[in-house]
Amino acid sequence: MLSRLALVGLSVLISVMMIVPGIALYDGTSFEGNANGPSALPGVGLSESNSSYRYYYPMSTLSLYNNSIFPGNSISRPHGYFDAPLEKPEMAAYDTMNHNLYISSSEFVGGSAYIYVVNTSTNSLVDKISITSFQGGDVVYNPADNELYAAVKTDSGKSGNVLVINPVSNTVSKEINIGTTVFGEVLVPDKNQVFVAGEDNHVTVINCSTDTIFRNITMSSSYVSGDYNPPSPFLLAYSAATDVVYATMYGRGTVSLISPVNYSVFGNISVGSTPRGIVYDPVNYDLYVSNSDTISVINTTSNTLVATIGNLGKYGEPAYFSFDPDTNQIYVDGQGYGNVWAINGSDNKIVADLSVGLIPMGVTYIPSNKEVMLVNEEPGTVSIIKPTLSVMPVYPVPITEDGLPTGSVWYINGSATGDSGPIVRGTYIAYLSNGTYTLTIKGPAGFVYSETDKMAVNGIDSSFQIVFTPIAEIYNIAIATSGIIAFILTVYYLTKRKQREGGK
Repeated sequence: MLSRLALVGLSVLISVMMIVPGIALYDGTSFEGNANGPSALPGVGLSESNSSYRYYYPMSTLSLYNNSIFPGNSISRPHGYFDAPLEKPEMAAYDTMNHNLYISSSEFVGGSAYIYVVNTSTNSLVDKISITSFQGGDVVYNPADNELYAAVKTDSGKSGNVLVINPVSNTVSKEINIGTTVFGEVLVPDKNQVFVAGEDNHVTVINCSTDTIFRNITMSSSYVSGDYNPPSPFLLAYSAATDVVYATMYGRGTVSLISPVNYSVFGNISVGSTPRGIVYDPVNYDLYVSNSDTISVINTTSNTLVATIGNLGKYGEPAYFSFDPDTNQIYVDGQGYGNVWAINGSDNKIVADLSVGLIPMGVTYIPSNKEVMLVNEEPGTVSIIKPTLSVMPVYPVPITEDGLPTGSVWYINGSATGDSGPIVRGTYIAYLSNGTYTLTIKGPAGFVYSETDKMAVNGIDSSFQIVFTPIAEIYNIAIATSGIIAFILTVYYLTKRKQREGGK
């Protein structure tokens, strides 16, 4: 039962998804939908207070190869996997002051790698910053100093730097040598510091005022050099409400808690295997952590695991996240499936599944456009996802009963209608969108209802009648006579064919 309804006259509004090409909706057990137009999907979600529903579509795709905008879904790579002279885009950060998206690349070609600069107002590639490094990692933007910090691996592959980028000139103003391979980063605004995850089991703290290393934090005493899956930090998130930095420990299946006050690890939370991505939801104070085939939800007020999101599909490999505060939804890419999921932060349900590029990577929310930009490592594109509000019509659907004595009470229960509560004869009105609904009807003892328990709503003329009939009863009457051999006469009274009792 999804929601409880009041009695006659109160409306139920069913939240459904409009299906457009390139979208599949997920109801927790199977993919449904019609790629040719709108389709009502009862059970996907409920809206109890308004008639709005949200649908999603890849608005357009920017090809970084030829700086072209293509409508709808991602395109195939124009010149094949090896022929395109384009390094693979990986992670991204949004510059709120200049409205640019900075995208790191994960491939070293021709003696250089790049950080791409995409103008989110025009959806065009406006610049690329040459870096003498092998592979890009995470990128964060610090609005206090109007600087970007990009984690990169050096061309030797044995150490890493953090590049300080001036977003006005799009040039590297400084390289901070971390001394080990780096990938994940997070900004702690109150301290004006960037925490950087290092492969040698350390988190390095950078002072953004001086752009120098302030501190190194050892993550785990169980680290052994040469370990196949060392417990090194991978990606980071920060909760301002509790003042804690969280690090996914890829090789240990845990999330470590770091205090930015005394710069030490003070706890670990077990999640799924090989955790990678992590994002903080400041609305519900939850953390979302991607594992090999599930998503763990951690409540930061108690630092406990409160939910696990599974059923991600055959090729579900969740990786990197972004949080959309306008819709209170979390976006996570599925690298093994070429898709991105939208998760409702209120109930941790998957509400949309969109096809994007072959290997989706960084997901970034763009507040100025109220869009989500998803970087596709292959085919070297950026998919632009637009959550949009629209209105789905609902209709008053009278459901009446026949056959019950005056004063009898009956009930309706369904995934769409919810629990009606007691109905004293008369008519129950459900407000429903078009679709087919399954009902469970219950009447007083001694009555069964008509066989039909499914109803199809198709516009304002829909109405349904539930017919109750008495249950067949058998009476045994014993008749005895004096002086004669007693016998039993069985009288069948109100005999009828066998019927279901109580809707079973």
